Amino acid sequence: MKTAAEQGLIKYYLLHLLMQLLLPVFLVQYTASGSNDTVAAPRMILRSALVNTVEKRYDTVLCFLSGENNFEFIFEAVDLSFSGPLLFRYRLNQTEAWKTTGEKKLLFPALSAGQYRFEVAAKNDKSDWSEPVIFPFTIVPPFYQRWWFVLSAFVAVVVITAFIVNRRNRQLLKVQQQQFVAQQRMNEMENQAKQAMMNPHFVFNALNSIQQYINDNDRISANKYLTKFSRLIRLNLDLVNKRLITLEEEFEKLKLYLEIEQLRFGEKLKYEFIIDRQLETDVIFIPSMIVQPFVENAIWHGLMASSKGGTITVHATSFDKEKMLRIEISDDGIGINQSKKLNQQKSRKSFGIELTIDRLKLFGKKYGKEAMVTFTDLSEESSTKHGTLVVIAMPLIFDKNVAG
Repeated sequence: MKTAAEQGLIKYYLLHLLMQLLLPVFLVQYTASGSNDTVAAPRMILRSALVNTVEKRYDTVLCFLSGENNFEFIFEAVDLSFSGPLLFRYRLNQTEAWKTTGEKKLLFPALSAGQYRFEVAAKNDKSDWSEPVIFPFTIVPPFYQRWWFVLSAFVAVVVITAFIVNRRNRQLLKVQQQQFVAQQRMNEMENQAKQAMMNPHFVFNALNSIQQYINDNDRISANKYLTKFSRLIRLNLDLVNKRLITLEEEFEKLKLYLEIEQLRFGEKLKYEFIIDRQLETDVIFIPSMIVQPFVENAIWHGLMASSKGGTITVHATSFDKEKMLRIEISDDGIGINQSKKLNQQKSRKSFGIELTIDRLKLFGKKYGKEAMVTFTDLSEESSTKHGTLVVIAMPLIFDKNVAG
């Protein structure tokens, strides 16, 4: 009978004891049979798993942020058979093919988001592949790649787009409605102006200016123009059936007219009113539309004929022991003489000058006073002056009953 030493058992137990002392965790079963036909596979050990150079435990499934994507695995194998050099194989997913290496360290930089299952196994020249050690982990995608963020972003884009489109449509509809309303108001005022016998040139120019503001979507200027124009129309309609109106009402209409023209001509047209304190404009009655034709004539034939424009001054006072009313309309335009030369080449005529003079004469005769209109070229009085002075003289009427 062979002794234990002869059978190799003493050698086995001594080696077994040594391995238990040095590597108690990683010892694999080894059977000594005295034959080299069967060799046990090495035992795999994962020494370290480093994520962004920080060691991680691997006894549970781990989740890492998208920035934690640099992995390094350090491993080794215990081979009790000492059967030549060791070969390792590894993969990051069960669906991947195995890759082999002789190194005991693997580096995976910049892994993309997803689920991983790192496996590594070993073998020697005479053994099969060992059971792999496994390190499962997950790298979560950045928040902007997650389904809830993508869905939220999509919904937000849809909502914002719908809001912008809806707001734009509402703004367009509002602009269209405003243009429609403004156009209606213009049409109404045009008809009213015709009924009120307003100067057709003035009406046409005013409506053109308003239309231009509407086309330019300048609502503030359009509304300002419309407000003044509609107010002037209302005053004309209110007073059109009256034979006489107060001097205050006449000047109110005249100021509105000048404000509207000033909106068109800007700094080229300036005006001022000077009314003597003793005049009670709210109880003095005159024929309607008696001053405006002369003011309009001063604008078109005096100021606008000058490249610089100018100023119109309306001055009201009384004379002849306060029995007569005197209204002066002066401008610093080109003057009557120069205007006549220019008008020989133009067909534009002032609205109602002749008719106004005839009305004044009839008004004076009715009240036993002479009413008249005089025109003076200021350049004839002084070489330093230029422009035109129009003086209207008419009886002072205080009887309120005459306005009926």
